[in-house]
Amino acid sequence: MKILSRYILKNNLLVMGICLLTCAGIYLLVDVFDRLDRMLEKGAALESICIYFGAKIPLILSQILPAVVFLSCAIQISSMQKKREITALEAGGVSFFRLVVCFLLLGLFWTGGQLVFSQVLGVAGQQVSESVWDELGHKGRGQETTLSDIWVRSQGSIVHLGTVWPERGEARGVRIYDLDNGFQGLQRMIRAQSLQTTEGAWRLEEVAIIKPASFTFSSQTNLLLPMDIDMGSLHASAEENDPEEMSVWELSAHIKRLQDSGTNVEVLRTAWHLKLSYAFSALILTAVALVLTRRWDNLFVTMSIGLGVIFVLFAVHTLGGTLGENGVLPPWFAAWLGNIVVGGGACLAMVSQIRGRV
Repeated sequence: MKILSRYILKNNLLVMGICLLTCAGIYLLVDVFDRLDRMLEKGAALESICIYFGAKIPLILSQILPAVVFLSCAIQISSMQKKREITALEAGGVSFFRLVVCFLLLGLFWTGGQLVFSQVLGVAGQQVSESVWDELGHKGRGQETTLSDIWVRSQGSIVHLGTVWPERGEARGVRIYDLDNGFQGLQRMIRAQSLQTTEGAWRLEEVAIIKPASFTFSSQTNLLLPMDIDMGSLHASAEENDPEEMSVWELSAHIKRLQDSGTNVEVLRTAWHLKLSYAFSALILTAVALVLTRRWDNLFVTMSIGLGVIFVLFAVHTLGGTLGENGVLPPWFAAWLGNIVVGGGACLAMVSQIRGRV
């Protein structure tokens, strides 16, 4: 490693450490004020409280890391400009391009760090903290579980439920596709506005039955249909396979299993890409910091504009995730949309600066 790279890495680690400790401390303090009183009401022991908040630290670090990377890079580069170190480097023949490469490699390093914190330590920590929270009786307190866009297979049928209330055993937006023995053709499609479960059967209301082979359509007020799908199992499966509590590797294996069973996996594929794109936002924000500090010497101006860029990045990130989950955009494009928009703009500005136009 060359002297310049060592110098930049050393200073970056120092600034990152200070920024991470400060931001994580504030985040944790807010969470303590939000949940500590409820934990004490439930008679939580000191050990459980320490385990809960300690297990959340890796998850907190993974959530704030991209923004902290921008903050630390902006502070470090502004400090180098204030001390005229960048001017001295350029006078000595070190181009701005070389400085850009050094900081982008740092951004790539912190991208890997974010993946470690979120997908290894963060996932394990979240499972531990959720377990402690659930043991205190907070899980689902006063809230009714609602599931959306559920696809399941039952014997020779594929079932889609628009909205499900497992505790009530009810659902709306019901589509049942009865297939032939070879799963090669559709025998009939049953549409119903709602259903109510009974023992070993579903009572469908406002039913329409379509038989493609004979081009027939019929309707009836209600229909009692034998069905072996338990609503409680749908609830348990949804909780067990929460994408937020799964690493990218576990989620990949889960997606493959569901694809093999014929289940719609658009939501899970979008969640998989969102995990990766969020990690790579650290690299994107490093580029943003380089562009802004090169354009403005004033750290306060850089931070103000940078906060706006971060807001846009994560707003588009969230919007893209919603569009991907609803099938409006392909999962990979929807999840990476924020990085494409902000990263594309940062790259164009950086190329212009390297060429000396700004």
